[in-house]
Amino acid sequence: MFKTLKQIALATSLTLAAAASFAAPVTFNVNALAILPGSGYGIDASEASGTKLDVRFTTITTNYNFTLNNVGDQYFFKVGTVSFREPDGFSGINAAESNIANLNVNALFSFSSPFGGNEQLQAFGLAQVGSVTDAAVDYQLTWFANTVQFSGGSFDFALVPMSFDNNTNPTQDLTAVITLRGISSNQVPEPASLALIGFALAGVGFARRKRA
Repeated sequence: MFKTLKQIALATSLTLAAAASFAAPVTFNVNALAILPGSGYGIDASEASGTKLDVRFTTITTNYNFTLNNVGDQYFFKVGTVSFREPDGFSGINAAESNIANLNVNALFSFSSPFGGNEQLQAFGLAQVGSVTDAAVDYQLTWFANTVQFSGGSFDFALVPMSFDNNTNPTQDLTAVITLRGISSNQVPEPASLALIGFALAGVGFARRKRA
């Protein structure tokens, strides 16, 4: 009988542990509000004395709804486009147009799930001085990821880095990626887990009565 009790107790503890670690899938609802380029972007009246880099940003305001089930799951979605239009006149990109302090970009997003609020991502742009008609990379946009905490866990939120030259893919999709990093273990267990716990506890009670 003692052996039976030990077995039931072990089964119960394993079942309880499994139920405690159960976490429901996480539902996301998000859309892009705006892509905000820094003061170094624009169209110069004269390229001979240009100070602005001609990179153009558009925003797609479609709502995206999706679910991530497990830690490490990812979801990619298009939030806009980036178009590199800098002309090659007057030797392409000059030093004033490559001022990194003015080539930052901000992206604003609205979440209604798994939390309610706005999230901002930041990037720095890097422009290479010189011709834009060769095969070398002329412009890069590198985004910083945010780790977002919510009541049911956490996720990483970022935009995919981009690089441009004027010969290939001058216009590219601006793509966001969400990676589920953690799911809280204190969510309600699924019905199957609750049933297993009930059976295990009932077994312990039955064994005790039989022993008495």
